[in-house]
Amino acid sequence: MDVDLSEVDDLTAPPMAAPRRALTTPPDPPAAPVVAPRSHSERADAVAFEGPPQADAPLGPWGHEPVPTPRAPLDVARLLRPRTTATPMVQLFHVTKRYTREGRALDDLTLRIDKGEFVLITGPSGAGKTTLLKLIFAAERPSAGQLLVAGHAVHNLRRGSVPLLRRNIGVVFQDFRLLMDRTVYENVAFALEVLGRSAHEIRQRVPTVLRQVGLGDKLQVTPNRLSGGEQQRVAIARALVNEPPILLADEPTGNLDPALTHEIMALLNQANARGTTVLLATHDPQIIQRYKRRALHLVQGRLVRDAG
Repeated sequence: MDVDLSEVDDLTAPPMAAPRRALTTPPDPPAAPVVAPRSHSERADAVAFEGPPQADAPLGPWGHEPVPTPRAPLDVARLLRPRTTATPMVQLFHVTKRYTREGRALDDLTLRIDKGEFVLITGPSGAGKTTLLKLIFAAERPSAGQLLVAGHAVHNLRRGSVPLLRRNIGVVFQDFRLLMDRTVYENVAFALEVLGRSAHEIRQRVPTVLRQVGLGDKLQVTPNRLSGGEQQRVAIARALVNEPPILLADEPTGNLDPALTHEIMALLNQANARGTTVLLATHDPQIIQRYKRRALHLVQGRLVRDAG
């Protein structure tokens, strides 16, 4: 059969190319988010809650963000806890106190006590409780570390500046340390006389503080005619008459029966309620259990527990 090749397309012509798709510009990589620089405290929180930064972590898409690595779950309770805005009254940074080359009364102690706190310093005999109080009112110097008390750098304090520091501190000793040849009034007034207070202020202040401790009728009595509990009340009145921001009490109830112990603790609580920061050294388990306060527990000069 003859075929008219004129009606057939040119078999030698190249096939028609498929239509090309419109060229499009690939999308730009996403811009790295703008992050404000973190403050020092925010960087510290990031390390605490997220862990230290990974210096050589692999880069993610487009080279902007590191590939996230699994981390421990966040402590949500700690994260939501409000930051303290209280004023630090006592701060210790790695404080060590040595009395001999081998022995350490305090060993690398770091802690902070804020204004208005009531803190129990607990531990067995020889744990370092009294040494800690002596460092705070500059009766001793730390062998190493830094100690700040009421804004004073005690570790660098000159001898002539010690009286200025002690104007901010009242001290109650276990053995009272009263002047037995002077009256109750004179014992308390003496604390103001050494500070150079006027006679008018002394006449106004001393009877007031003695009434606060329940000795308003004992002004002209000498300490040797008082009971042990009453003598301790005089010691507390003497420590508080200057209205110091800090009160240190070294085993103030060690020689008292439970009833008198409760009375002395009530006086210390009242002082704390008026704004005084109270540090009470004790090894009495009844005080620790009955009075729910922050407790720093020392063992062989080291802080082993901070509870409350």
